[in-house]
Amino acid sequence: MQFESGLHQITVSGVSYSSGYRQPTLTVKLVFLGINSSQIDSSYLVSDLNVPKVKYQSVLQGSVNTGVQFNFNYQTVFANASVVSNFVSYLGSGIQEVHDRLALSTPYTFNPYFNNATSDIRYVQNTFYNASRVENYFASNLDLYGTAAVPGYTLFIADLHNFPIVPSFTYTQYQQDRRQISSPCSPNCTATVHYYNRTTTDLDLQEPQTRHYMTAWGGNYRFYYIDMSAGPSYWTGDLPLQVASGVDNVTLTSPYAKTWTTEVVADYVSGAVLNLFAADVLYPVTYSRQYSFHLFAFDNRTAAERALGPAMDKTVNTTRIQTALAGLLPFATVTVDAKFLRTDDYPDLAKVIHDSAGLIDPNIHHRVVDARPVYEWLRTGGNGQGNIKKWITVQSDTSKIDIPAFVFAFKGDYNFGFTGKGDVFMPTSHSQGGGMSSIFGVALPDMVLVSHGEDNLNTNAQAILNHDVGVGFTATLTHEFGHMMGLNHPFIYDSTEDFTDTVMAYYSASTQYSQFDHDTILRGINDGLLGFAETELSATSANLFNAGQIANANNAISRANQKYDKMDYKGAVQDSIDAATNAQAANNLSAFGLSPSLLSGILGLAVGVAIGFLVGYMFLQQRQGRGASSSSQMQYGRCPTCGRPLRWDPLMMQWYCDNCKHFVKQ
Repeated sequence: MQFESGLHQITVSGVSYSSGYRQPTLTVKLVFLGINSSQIDSSYLVSDLNVPKVKYQSVLQGSVNTGVQFNFNYQTVFANASVVSNFVSYLGSGIQEVHDRLALSTPYTFNPYFNNATSDIRYVQNTFYNASRVENYFASNLDLYGTAAVPGYTLFIADLHNFPIVPSFTYTQYQQDRRQISSPCSPNCTATVHYYNRTTTDLDLQEPQTRHYMTAWGGNYRFYYIDMSAGPSYWTGDLPLQVASGVDNVTLTSPYAKTWTTEVVADYVSGAVLNLFAADVLYPVTYSRQYSFHLFAFDNRTAAERALGPAMDKTVNTTRIQTALAGLLPFATVTVDAKFLRTDDYPDLAKVIHDSAGLIDPNIHHRVVDARPVYEWLRTGGNGQGNIKKWITVQSDTSKIDIPAFVFAFKGDYNFGFTGKGDVFMPTSHSQGGGMSSIFGVALPDMVLVSHGEDNLNTNAQAILNHDVGVGFTATLTHEFGHMMGLNHPFIYDSTEDFTDTVMAYYSASTQYSQFDHDTILRGINDGLLGFAETELSATSANLFNAGQIANANNAISRANQKYDKMDYKGAVQDSIDAATNAQAANNLSAFGLSPSLLSGILGLAVGVAIGFLVGYMFLQQRQGRGASSSSQMQYGRCPTCGRPLRWDPLMMQWYCDNCKHFVKQ
């Protein structure tokens, strides 16, 4: 999780994130299914009153911007009736599950939204459509919905409540649920609702992860699907469109209905654009040639719990974490290593944990280890005690960035937590309906802290069979490392996008990074490097010695921007690196050369002097033969140790020898 409260004074210390002002344009195609042009005012929809036309990308932990301004170009497409009918038929073709709330033998029938003892609703018919198969349907049929003029993102927005084959919640059922009307069916009224579902298992310990009440889905491609007629959602609090209109006293056939519907759609559009298509970042997206993730996993359970299991090496899969991160950072070398330790072997660490334990989370009534004293004991910056150095000395530059994670298996139901004005909590907008309160993990500026109690690791600890079934650390660590790379939660501006196939979401129980995550990181790498290159060039005076670097930098910027505009963010990275390197080299050579105007003024004199020196040199050669000695001075631009060319490191602002693996002062 992102730490959103309690330690706001922590900033990204020591990080210089200075880039030029970049203004990329992103095309967003809005495709409507079950909604026709008479129901939406397209011009009003894309006005800057309703949807973002411009967005300055922010670094949320530090309250600065990245130097990037996104400009949005919206296109609207209304799918024709036959295309929509084809999709609705697909929904009814066997990808759905139908469950009655009272059919106790059927799993996953309980609908948390209707968990209300005062409701007149006694039966709920839940229809669940397979979210992954719906996403794959759109991926296979994109040609049915037209193509964007330039590469971009697509948002599918559906209203299916008018199709009888799709059972949808009605305003009358809502009124019955809230006892706002008397109904002849009382006390056995039935709600008919539909959602999108998925079921996965924990990567490490195979605990089932059922996610049955989603109203949107996407993440594996550059499109996202929202069904405004699905729900109601206990997770987001959103009502289906056809119910919300009744609550707002809007008749969908009235003149005002077009305006109202347009505004509701605009809210959904804004959420997807701000959360997914042009996301802010938590920390600056920082370029390096190598990212090394280090896990220090401490077993703090009792002897009996350790004997019961699971073993610590079963609770984390470094290969899966590395695979996910390598996909996120394809331009770099990514390593993940784990050391399995015991807090018993570190008495001072055991003491700070013991002294910080015993708080009670009032929401779930579990015990809590206060994370602040543990973090203060570990960290080096601020008033930290610097005990992290017992395990690692962190490097952070363009050649290598170390990211340490301290992982704790606590006894019983203990987890880390943070205090706030006398309460103990996990800052989250998703506390309703079973959301967690104490934390599994937190991404702090200089390290990750993660914890699970034995009750999390072994959810069947009281049973005779099925030991080692629970929730391990792999998904949590992948999530927190995503934060350390800069990724945010996908529900910052609208909770609908928590239904996204990304490990950065809470609800989806995903174990991978989404396409939107990949775009955010790779676009951020390019923006940072290109902004740096453009800033350097603007401060560079051209001369005889740096003309080549300036030309190379400008050519690399042009190549990178061409790929960037085509959304080939991965392909643009090397060009962006070349641009930054050459621009910095050109800037550093500004002080050593002559400007073009001065050069033309002294060219004649230079030629004459050169001829004189040449004649003198030839005369000396004739007298001294071939016995001239080589210079012992360091050759500019070459390593004094091995003689190979040096490479300029733009962020460290020093020359670096790749052969000798060290920086060289010139």
